[in-house]
Amino acid sequence: MVKLNSSYIARLITLSIVYFERIWRLPLRYFRIKGSRIILRDSNNNFLVKLNKNTILGRKDELLHISNDKVLLFNILNYGVYEKPTIDFFREFTNSKKGIWTFVDIGANCGLITLGVCRCNESVTKIIAVEPIFQNRIPLVKNLANVTQVSSVLAFGLDMERGFREILIPTDQFGSATLNKLGVGTGAFSRQTIRLETPGFMYQEWMHGEERFLLKIDIEGMDVEILNHFPSDLFKRVDALSFEVDQRSLMFPAELMKLFDLLGEAGLTLNSNYGDSNPEEISSANLIDELSQRASYNSNVFFSRRD
Repeated sequence: MVKLNSSYIARLITLSIVYFERIWRLPLRYFRIKGSRIILRDSNNNFLVKLNKNTILGRKDELLHISNDKVLLFNILNYGVYEKPTIDFFREFTNSKKGIWTFVDIGANCGLITLGVCRCNESVTKIIAVEPIFQNRIPLVKNLANVTQVSSVLAFGLDMERGFREILIPTDQFGSATLNKLGVGTGAFSRQTIRLETPGFMYQEWMHGEERFLLKIDIEGMDVEILNHFPSDLFKRVDALSFEVDQRSLMFPAELMKLFDLLGEAGLTLNSNYGDSNPEEISSANLIDELSQRASYNSNVFFSRRD
């Protein structure tokens, strides 16, 4: 017989209550389960999570703000962190190097990765978070109020042309909104018109000068295209980079190789793909071949400067 510990049972009960409340829209606003986390739902239909112990995301006496996104909520309730390999990559880089950086998070969502990278990290003195979705920016701003770095939250998305566009936002998963022309809405979703700016605008207005950058980008299938359209000079000042490769990106392997070559020319080294416990240098071609064999999930790719 399998024995279930009290912590596991508490998390299971918590998740059951949360999903029951969300399905039936019961007027629950506050509940506590011993050994787990406190869940509240605020007036904007977002969740507030009070951690039961100190983590890199926050102290146990703080409220962590999360949009009504089932993926984020599930990860925080179960693991207390979101995309840990990405957070570990940036923190290990700053711990192993001497320097001062600005952390740029394009597709910041609620800011959970930004919190993980920047909290209690004296090597990061400034934060630039780009997030076009209104439902995500509300908790993003609140979360960044709890870090010591100077923070700027930019309310636009990145695309090849400036303007405004109506996009699809899957219900209960705001982080999966897509600008990609290949993206197709399935299931329940809402529509929202967002502001769009170009990579050139982002560079000229927010990333010029002599600053050194840590750059994380995750914009649902547009990562490779957007990175390829930044001025090449930018990557000479990027010392660590994380971006997502999904099946849409792999439909255009020439664009992916173009990006790998661009980053290599700027002095950045390909480290590993998402989730490697012992990152080591691998060839671009081998990585593309490996990623192409994954049909069901996305992978983050990490580059860093070794000198």
